[in-house]
Amino acid sequence: TGYVLSILGLALAAAQTNMADHAMRDHGASTLENMLYVNVLGLAIVAVAAWCVDGREAWEYMQHTEGAAGLLVLRSVTFYFGALTFTALTRHAGAVPATAVATARKGLTVIGSFVLFPGDKPFSEWFALGLALFLCAIGIELKARMEKKNT
Repeated sequence: TGYVLSILGLALAAAQTNMADHAMRDHGASTLENMLYVNVLGLAIVAVAAWCVDGREAWEYMQHTEGAAGLLVLRSVTFYFGALTFTALTRHAGAVPATAVATARKGLTVIGSFVLFPGDKPFSEWFALGLALFLCAIGIELKARMEKKNT
């Protein structure tokens, strides 16, 4: 079930990014307009799903755990500015470069977690292989862009 949900999430994220790129590029939608429609729709879906799955428990947790609501607000604000930056990047550079930047950020977050918290998880051959493949992908993308620019 986890793999199916992961693949579904990736597919929906790709569709959302491409639709946002299309709306902003071909129909003149602004970055803030895109953010409004996408986030209101997302809020409605998540609110219904959250309430149906664990709404009461989450509400009780927020009421009885000191600082939980504040952390949720802080997380929401940082996510908003991250999404705003991603949407602006999509508007100015397109869906593919914006997604590449987002993927690179995620990779750097994982690398940073190994550097900042070395005792929390062992650095295995699989992480080394993933890092090598990630760096190769960045190199191939940069090479293709430089060749395209020179032609």
